[in-house]
Parts: sequence; structure tokens; C-alpha cells
Amino acid sequence: DQENVKIYGRGVIDGSRFDRQHHQTGLVRSITLIESNNVSVEGVIINNSAIYNLSTAGGSNIDIDNVKIFSWRRNSDGIDIHNSKNVTIRNCFVRAFDDSIVIKGMNAWDNHVLGDKNTEHILVENCTVWCDWGRGVEFGAETSAPNIRNVIIRNCDIIHFAFVALDVQACGCAPIYDVLFENIRIGDPIDSLIHPRLIDIFIRNMLWMKDEPLGSVRDFTFRNVSYNGLVICPCRFVGKDAEHDIKNVKLENVTLNGRLLDSEDDLISPMIINEFANGISLNGRAIDRTKCHFATEEEICNTYLVGNGAFIMV
Repeated sequence: DQENVKIYGRGVIDGSRFDRQHHQTGLVRSITLIESNNVSVEGVIINNSAIYNLSTAGGSNIDIDNVKIFSWRRNSDGIDIHNSKNVTIRNCFVRAFDDSIVIKGMNAWDNHVLGDKNTEHILVENCTVWCDWGRGVEFGAETSAPNIRNVIIRNCDIIHFAFVALDVQACGCAPIYDVLFENIRIGDPIDSLIHPRLIDIFIRNMLWMKDEPLGSVRDFTFRNVSYNGLVICPCRFVGKDAEHDIKNVKLENVTLNGRLLDSEDDLISPMIINEFANGISLNGRAIDRTKCHFATEEEICNTYLVGNGAFIMV
């Protein structure tokens, strides 16, 4: 509940002294901005937080610039944005064991009601990400908000990732729409044995939002995305049902080791869909669904353990 705050300098905020295991005392975050407006965080280094390194919960007009994050603990996400608007994340380096840069929505945070606030007008640019276990750039898994919309992620490098490089886990009630990924460079995943994906949009109830009604995903564009690596990384689009579905996803100039992705059954990045993912285009043409691998939601969820935001082979 603060206004006009600056956190800046050349210092290190070190969370490694705080015990990760003592949940009854509450896990200590490094920087959390709760219902605060006109806040800037610039130039600091954050090290190994016990949980989220830098997060927002509500609030508006937040600028995060030239922040470096190094973390090696579970749930120690890099930068997480919850139900906030007019947020910029620029010129940051994030190496996180868990998800690196995340757009979220939650019903409440430390007794503050958030579920009636949008997550909107978010810009992430000129950032470098290294993810050792979770996702590189992600929407979700918590997505409780009236809307999650108007998000741009551009000119970013994902050096390494684990499960998914560019991920949308729509596990809450929010409709998620008007999102642009542009000029994104992606390196090899950490481990080929966990079935990594290059781009993944998946609508499903999961552990953290078990009883939450679901939303939908609309109007996503992935433009000038380059993958350089030897591991097979599919693009996957799986909706829940006719009401909670995926529509209007554009893949434009996605390249694999310098070669244009222009076939749905490409050996390096095949396309996986179900009947609740429609309006998907590849370089300006509608995809040929007969060339895609068709996977039902049941098949995916029986093959993978859908738990802590992860998909682990059963």
C-alpha cells in the first residue's frame, strides 16, 4: 500500500540465509510489491530467495530495470507479476531454477483481494533468461483475474530452459488474450528426457487451482522466434473443452537452426493439437490438421503427472 517508491543501487539482496524448509514460519521473499503504485526497482542483484525473488501483487505503474537474479531453489521464481497493470521489465538477467519470468493472476495475496483486478499492459523486453527446471517465460499456472491481456514479450534470449521455453498454463478463470511474443531467441533445453516443448498452450485444472473455473486463450502471436538446438521440441496446443478453448494463434517466421518451420510434422518441432485448439496458422496459412499429432487431454494427463506446474512422465 505504498506510492512512489524506488529500490535501486549496486547492492545484493541475499535470500540464501532464510530456511526453505520451515513453512510454518512463512517463506521469506526478497522483494514483494503489494498493492503499490509508481514503483521502480533498478540495478540490484537478488540471490537465491527462499521463494519468489521479485514479485508484484496488484498495483500499477511498476518499472523493473537492470535487475540480476540468481536462484537455485524450488518455487524460487525469477520475476512474477500478479494482477498488476502497466508493468515494464527491461534489461534483466534471470537465472532461476524454477520459472523465470511469469505473468499470473491470483484470488488473494497476504489478505489482499486480487481476483477482481486485471493483469494487463505488461511489457517484457531486452531480457536474458536461463531456466534450470521450470519454464522460461510463462503465463500461469495461476490465472485468476477478470482478464489477462495486452502483454508484449520482445527481443529476449532464453539461453536454456527445462519443460517449456514459451508457455501458457491457463489453469484459472481468466480469459488470456492479445499477447505478442516477438524476436525471441531460444537455446537448447536442459534435458531431452523430460519431453520439452518450444511453445505450449494448455488449458487444464491443476494442483494449485484445483476447484477454479477455467478461462480461454485467444489472439496469441509468436513472431520471429528462433530455436537453435538439437533436441526435439514440439509446439503443443491443447484446450479443455468447447467453452474453455484456444483460438487464433499465429506462428510467424519461427525458425529451427536457421530453417523456417513451415510444416506441421517437422522432425524438430512437430505440432500437437486437440479438437479444442482452432484458428492456428503457420506463416499466414491455416495449419493442415491432418499433418499434426492429435492428442486428447486425457491422453496427455494420463501420460504426464500434472502437478506443480510440471509435466513429468509417469
